[in-house]
Amino acid sequence: MNLYFRTALLPAVALLVSTFYTPIVSAAPAVTEVWKIRGHDVNASWSTNTECVYESVYISASEFASRTRVNKANSTVESTTAWLSYSKSNICDGTWSYGWGTSDNAQLAISQNKNATLKTTIIVNEQDSIGNPVAHSVEVNLNFVAGTTSYSGHSISRYESPLGRSVYRSKGTYRDAVSTGTIKVDGVLDLISGKSEFGNISSNNSGSVSRVNY
Repeated sequence: MNLYFRTALLPAVALLVSTFYTPIVSAAPAVTEVWKIRGHDVNASWSTNTECVYESVYISASEFASRTRVNKANSTVESTTAWLSYSKSNICDGTWSYGWGTSDNAQLAISQNKNATLKTTIIVNEQDSIGNPVAHSVEVNLNFVAGTTSYSGHSISRYESPLGRSVYRSKGTYRDAVSTGTIKVDGVLDLISGKSEFGNISSNNSGSVSRVNY
């Protein structure tokens, strides 16, 4: 085969191959994600109201463990957190104060949604009507005793789209509770002494399964 013939033939062969050859690209596999969370909560609030002064205290604490599995890879997160806020306002002289803070190392123990103890120290940032911010150390030591009546509920939801589908389930239990103990500011002032109280203990268990086609 002479040089001229080979030179003329090669472009034709390349055109034939590019015309009839289509690369095969495999579809990306679907991703299955499983998410589960199980936790408990306690909440309590106290208040008092006089002719001029209104005071309120609120505390909430939760412990939860969540687990996520994407295909065969697992990850777990556990946390126990407490939130505290309190306020005092005097409508007669116009003064007020407000404090809030959180703790990520609270000790919360709950027994069968009937009894609970909460112990922690929270650094609270307090602001008042004068404009002077002050930081306080607040020691929390509380006991919760639930009443005999419990409330429970559950739900299920399903979603579907061209990208995939998912199912979400949730159930929980709630009980009114009486909380006793102390919440002391700087080891001296008990924020809840002499105030009326309302509390509760609750639990939740929820999760979802999703399959997404990327």
